[in-house]
Amino acid sequence: MKRFASLCAAALGLCAGLAVATVVEAGTGEGIEVDYRVLNGADPAAVGDALELELFVEPATADDSGTLVPGCSEYGSGAHRICHYVPGNLTPGQNYVIGVGGLDDAYEVVGVSCYNDNGTQPPEMLDTTEFPGAVIQYNTADRWDCNVDIVTKPMLYIDKLITNAPDGASSSDFTLEIYDDTGALVPITPAIVDPDDAQCSFEFVPALQAGADQLIDDDICAAVPLSAGAYTIGEILPEYGYDAGLLVCQSSFDVFDSEILPSPSFDFTHSSDDRDDTLCTLTNDYLTQTVSADIEVINDGAGTATGADFTIEVFDPSGAVVASGVDPEPGTGNASAEFVLAIGEYTFGVDGPDGYEASAAVTLSDVGATEIIGTGADFGIDRSQTASGVITVDDLAQQPTTTTTTTTTTTTTTTTTTTTVAPTTTMTRLLPSTGSDSSQTLPMLLLGLAMLAFGGGAILSARRS
Repeated sequence: MKRFASLCAAALGLCAGLAVATVVEAGTGEGIEVDYRVLNGADPAAVGDALELELFVEPATADDSGTLVPGCSEYGSGAHRICHYVPGNLTPGQNYVIGVGGLDDAYEVVGVSCYNDNGTQPPEMLDTTEFPGAVIQYNTADRWDCNVDIVTKPMLYIDKLITNAPDGASSSDFTLEIYDDTGALVPITPAIVDPDDAQCSFEFVPALQAGADQLIDDDICAAVPLSAGAYTIGEILPEYGYDAGLLVCQSSFDVFDSEILPSPSFDFTHSSDDRDDTLCTLTNDYLTQTVSADIEVINDGAGTATGADFTIEVFDPSGAVVASGVDPEPGTGNASAEFVLAIGEYTFGVDGPDGYEASAAVTLSDVGATEIIGTGADFGIDRSQTASGVITVDDLAQQPTTTTTTTTTTTTTTTTTTTTVAPTTTMTRLLPSTGSDSSQTLPMLLLGLAMLAFGGGAILSARRS
């Protein structure tokens, strides 16, 4: 239920952090009549029929508890329902609070106006758009007539574009999120997954309808009823390849009101005018980076291998090899490799002959900017960051041969036993240490640019599933 005339005790001036209630004293015998009016929407009658018409004895609390006034005599139906409380069910001098339950999530109360004509003094008017914001004080001979206006929330339309997708990714691979100005996730049921133009029903004036038809992608469109305010779009991205690139929001589809919001802010302001819907175009880019690695072979024991004997590998967080290869460097004994990888999180590895121990150091480079040098084999690449690695393979020290001599007093026999410590049977691969869980959270904040760099990272408005 939703109490919008008041949720606070007027005597204490408390209002759950909202507007302080206004008490109107009156002093013509008809009681209190409340007219609930659903003014727009696809099916106003159905919305109106679902309403629970309520009048509470004040104080009513912010957790929707309070004493209901019995005896509503109802007439009207659908989008226009009226509830009349006769004086016999009201107490002179008592304050009352108008309420409503069963209100569809796509609708909100935009105004409560009350008129008291007791026939003995000029009529009193009470008009509010703040909830809670009005308390009716009933006195003998009062006649209160109140109107409660209900409209659809302003609509947020999200037009989703996906660029350069080589794998046929669709909107069903992305989950959109909306955060309020405190950073809290706005509950949306159902979640915005697989946006479809069937969700989008436009109620614009004809001059704006044509523009909406041109701007909305027929295949990918999400429609979200959202109260006016400041918000941030975010989304859950596929694990590899995709990034939130650009958000452009337009108010009422008037290009002069366009607000271009480059990554990674993804903030937008939703209009306070119930007719002023917002269209946001959200672009996701499929991105790759070129990653390189060098093998440096150290043979300071008995090793004879060269770089051509090893294979550089790239693993995903589950331990699967996603790329491998090697390009020997003639005359040096070393080798290298380059891989074009979708942005995401990876680990370098190496495979080769027994008897060698491997270590790695990765340099993360902001494209055109600073290098970040780390140790270990893990790395992440994103829109602005690539990686290069140096994998050092060092032959293991060989143990010396041992000789055992046995003698007796009668005869002397010399027996020689040779024992050689064998090399390791399998070279250690540099595998991910975290298993298959590679999720990252990027709050409002839509969505943004993920970055993991050995002790540091940037958390933006997107997160990977």
